[in-house]
Amino acid sequence: MFTTGETGTSGSAGKTPILSFVGNSGSGKTMYLERLIPELKLRGLRIGIVKNDAHGFDIDIPGKDSWRLTRAGADITMIASPQKLAVVEQWDAKESLEQIANRVSNVDLIITEGFRTSNAPKIEVRRTACGHEPIFGPEQLIAVVSDGAPPDDSVPWFPLDDPEPMAAFIMEYIR
Repeated sequence: MFTTGETGTSGSAGKTPILSFVGNSGSGKTMYLERLIPELKLRGLRIGIVKNDAHGFDIDIPGKDSWRLTRAGADITMIASPQKLAVVEQWDAKESLEQIANRVSNVDLIITEGFRTSNAPKIEVRRTACGHEPIFGPEQLIAVVSDGAPPDDSVPWFPLDDPEPMAAFIMEYIR
């Protein structure tokens, strides 16, 4: 199992497991995770998400104080409120998924969206309407989520419209 170098919230000496949900654009990865996360939360897990963005992003709002301070040259800008904490860190290096995930703490499971080239166990989300061929073969996956028929291989298959069976599978997998 692919893990971070840190321990989860369960107090165990183990490392935090990482599972990577991959799929073609439009396959429904985000939509599926929006429904899967509450199922995992019902099972008592604290969840961390790491989303891969190949195009770059900006969470700062132009003109706001944090944006102005980051633009002025701050290497790390933290925005804190009673409900949330955000960290904006400037970097030039492309860190590995494990290096990025090591920054996530106080969770029992880290789920990534994307990170096709990482060594993390992969669950491929497939949607028949996309018309794409599968990205990975069965030897590279721990499961498939799809709105189509189960694949003809030995990979566990889960329905795209029902995240509960996947949540149960994940609970067993991370034990």
